[in-house]
Amino acid sequence: MKKAVIAGGVLALGAAWTGAAWYSGKMAEAFLRESLEQDNAQAKALGESTGYSIVTELISFERGVFTSTARSRLKLSIPGAETREIDIVEHADHGPFPFRRLAAGDFRPAMLATRLELQATSHVNAWFAATQGVTPLTGTSRVSYGKQLEGTYELAPMAFVRDGAKLSFSGMNLLWRLDREAGASEFSGRFDSLTLDHAPTTTGLTGMALQGGAFAFRGKPGKNDVPLSDRKLSFQTLTIRHASLPPIIVQPTSLALDLIEADSGLALKTALDVGMINGWEKDVATARLALDLKHLDSDALSALDFINFLVIIRTWQGVVQGNIPPFSSDDLEELITSIDQILMGSAQVSLAPLQLGAVAGALNVNLDMELRKQAAASRGSAGLARIRKLNAEIELSQAGTVDLLVFWARLMGVPAEQALARVRPVVAEAAGKWAAMGLLKIENDTVRSTLSITMDEVDVNGTRMPLDQFLRWFTAGNGAARD
Repeated sequence: MKKAVIAGGVLALGAAWTGAAWYSGKMAEAFLRESLEQDNAQAKALGESTGYSIVTELISFERGVFTSTARSRLKLSIPGAETREIDIVEHADHGPFPFRRLAAGDFRPAMLATRLELQATSHVNAWFAATQGVTPLTGTSRVSYGKQLEGTYELAPMAFVRDGAKLSFSGMNLLWRLDREAGASEFSGRFDSLTLDHAPTTTGLTGMALQGGAFAFRGKPGKNDVPLSDRKLSFQTLTIRHASLPPIIVQPTSLALDLIEADSGLALKTALDVGMINGWEKDVATARLALDLKHLDSDALSALDFINFLVIIRTWQGVVQGNIPPFSSDDLEELITSIDQILMGSAQVSLAPLQLGAVAGALNVNLDMELRKQAAASRGSAGLARIRKLNAEIELSQAGTVDLLVFWARLMGVPAEQALARVRPVVAEAAGKWAAMGLLKIENDTVRSTLSITMDEVDVNGTRMPLDQFLRWFTAGNGAARD
């Protein structure tokens, strides 16, 4: 009797598990089709506004009781280039307790758990050749019954060789989370190295090497579905090699961009830290920047998204082609217009601080500016005529300024002694002339200046004057300094 009860319980449990797995597979197929429809709608909108698009097509979905297999195709369309197709296959274990996750020690209930792989096709032959036959892209995912997703992507180490240039990548692990109901997402990744080497040459750039790269992104919808986000990029070392120069080394560097909601609208916070720039086997300078833009509107946000998108696309093209991202003159024009668009929708700009720390002395700039709003953006529209209020403080070391200018001149190919002989008297003469005009004050090696603009009145180091008079004064001083 007892054995019969146990056997019946096992059969009931097995039937329940089988039923739950079958139903989970059915839910998973519906969720996949719904997700693809949403993603393609967003991709269509992106393509209409930019010309770039990524569309996913579900080629097949073979659903069993405990497992399913999905095959999909990503179509990447870039203006002026052949449409690329990427085929991916996903093998899924159904919930409520997918076997794949149980084997990994994860006992959380889930709708399904998958393992994906990039498929070898003519469009990605170069990728497989670069990895010597190893699958370039693999990944895992877990989907909960609440439609929260999490997973990983793994990029294999690869090396591309083209036209005498070699691009080598150490591979990368990427973690991600996505909540489709809440619209929130997270991505983070790390890689050891990315190097670009050109064939030996007597002029120009011969190579770059990036070590210890990392990035992170978190996004969520704010009020009125405005996408908020914080983004972080960092690397440990960047080495730039030039045929006629010694290596230039940039040590630990990080960049953070936070788009947040404030009482007065959207705000963008930017922070850049450069540990040390080294050239000719000597430390040259550190750098730090903290920039805040407040009162951003939706047009400014669209402009910011365009800048991010353009940089990503051009960088991707550069990686595929094995060279530096090809930014054209049209790209630069659009970037300038987008920056003007951002400032058009921003009533306040804060730069606190901009610091360049040369070995011989530092440059410090602090600025707080309020702008008049305008109806439309155009190139150069964010000029002095738009300033409602401005407060700026500048403090710099003449010796540090000389060092930085000499470093720049040496990058341009000017010998060190010649660069120093040219730069030092120019800095001293310009500082002296501007000090004589009252535009700045000199205390030993340090140069200081304060500037305040309120509507149409300007205060320079305590001297007040109308804005138009200041512009004439400044122009005269600038011309004198150039002479």
